[in-house]
Amino acid sequence: MRTVALPLFVTRELGGSTAAVGLLVGLTTATAILIELNIGRRSDGFARRFLFIAVVAVWVALGFAAASWVGNIWALLPFAPLFFAFAGVPTSQLLSVGRLRMTGARSRLAVSSLRACLSVGFALGPAIVAPFLTSFGSRRALWLISGCWVISAVLALLADDHPLRPLQRPLPAAPPREGRL
Repeated sequence: MRTVALPLFVTRELGGSTAAVGLLVGLTTATAILIELNIGRRSDGFARRFLFIAVVAVWVALGFAAASWVGNIWALLPFAPLFFAFAGVPTSQLLSVGRLRMTGARSRLAVSSLRACLSVGFALGPAIVAPFLTSFGSRRALWLISGCWVISAVLALLADDHPLRPLQRPLPAAPPREGRL
């Protein structure tokens, strides 16, 4: 939603130019690439991925809520890499969790179905936000987006089998030793 609502917010309420929108989206995208590469490299070590997804969703929700109070385009620039660049992390983590949970002959179809559901969500986002933008303005639309992220955090916590119990990972199988007891 940073590429749908945020540029409108920047141009309408903050009076930002097309150069400012380009800087904002470019900075956010570049930071998002760095963040996702680093998190992707380390994500298999996360014991509680759903908790991680929920924390990231709350973080992004705080960013959208805080951005609704910003009164100047230049004050918004620190929010871009700090908050909005994390918006792609839950999607990649959900796909990773889905891949791990869906095993067997139909796992490719199941992961493709999960990806299709996430794509439908991306397609419906602008259709949901557009009437809200028209009726209530960009600042309230940012609150709506923030609320959607909070709902995503709650759903991620509900998806976890045992969110409060420590994770017990199975030990990896020991490598076979030839010629030794």
